[in-house]
Amino acid sequence: RLVIFTERIETLRFLHEHLPPLLKLKDGQTTMLHGGMGDTEQQQVVEDFGRDESPLRLLLASDVASEGINLHYLCHRMIHFDIPWSLMVFQQRNGRIDRYGQEREPRIAYLMTESDNGTIKGDTRILELLIDKDQEAVRSIGDPSAFMGVYDETEEERLTAKAMEDNLSPEAFEKRLENNLPEANDPLSILLGLAEAPLPTPTESPTATMPTLFSDDYSYLLAGLRTLRQDRDLDLHFEEQPDERIVEFTPPKDLKMRLRALPREIRSELMLLTDDKRRIQQEIARARTEETAWPRLHYLWQQHPVLSWLEDKLLARFGRHEAPVLHLGGVLKPKESIFLLSGLIPNRKGHPLIQHWFG
Repeated sequence: RLVIFTERIETLRFLHEHLPPLLKLKDGQTTMLHGGMGDTEQQQVVEDFGRDESPLRLLLASDVASEGINLHYLCHRMIHFDIPWSLMVFQQRNGRIDRYGQEREPRIAYLMTESDNGTIKGDTRILELLIDKDQEAVRSIGDPSAFMGVYDETEEERLTAKAMEDNLSPEAFEKRLENNLPEANDPLSILLGLAEAPLPTPTESPTATMPTLFSDDYSYLLAGLRTLRQDRDLDLHFEEQPDERIVEFTPPKDLKMRLRALPREIRSELMLLTDDKRRIQQEIARARTEETAWPRLHYLWQQHPVLSWLEDKLLARFGRHEAPVLHLGGVLKPKESIFLLSGLIPNRKGHPLIQHWFG
């Protein structure tokens, strides 16, 4: 499948009229995506483009499709029919197919107009420089907008236009872009991802492992459900599939009340939960072949509503003046004490923003 981006609606319609017969595409194999369409209509186009059984092959898109949508499931080819004057737009467009979950090397092409006119050749050379900087950013600094340093699409377009109006030479324009790059060791630039941090000499693993009572979320879910099952007042039904790392879980009444605020597709009489990422990816791929495009298998992680519900139910088991106790044998050295402290930072209304326990 192929995505072609253009900025102008008239160009979009021109391509929609002339490209399908030139490419020998049949009815239903080409469609447009632009801001004049309703939200539901746009979403349907995106879903069709990612479903195996959909006949759609060519997507002609304006820049309304350059932000926040996934076009990478069955597509790794893109053409910029016209070149944007903003490096941020480059990044947004390319990110539709060059994103997490893409299984093939993205192939991105840029359509340039050749001209013998000296003025126009200078303008197109500036656009070629933008293409070069976009590709250079992907290889190195990661954020192409660092070259212009304004971090605003409209302002980037204005700077490009001014360079053309002033007949700025391509060499001078390139030097201006290079001068905008942050210092290599500027801490703020490194924090914002605008510059690369100097590589430290590897001494130890940079990943810290937090202490935990459970090896993973799957083990915690099972332990919690087994504990709640001892409560005769709670109508709780679940089955374990340890070999598949799947828990079949029937949401009780109070959990169903919580799920009302979530999308309709997540509210089912039987939930299948797993922390196996490979299985989840397979389920997502399978779901894209169906009309609903919603996986039946839920990914089990800390923010899943079932785990939030479970945590509240377990905390509610403690009565007043009761607290859980952890027996840590052999942790303290002779004559050593550990004080457990809780730090809380509230906002002006007194609502906690950050709460952290430490010893």
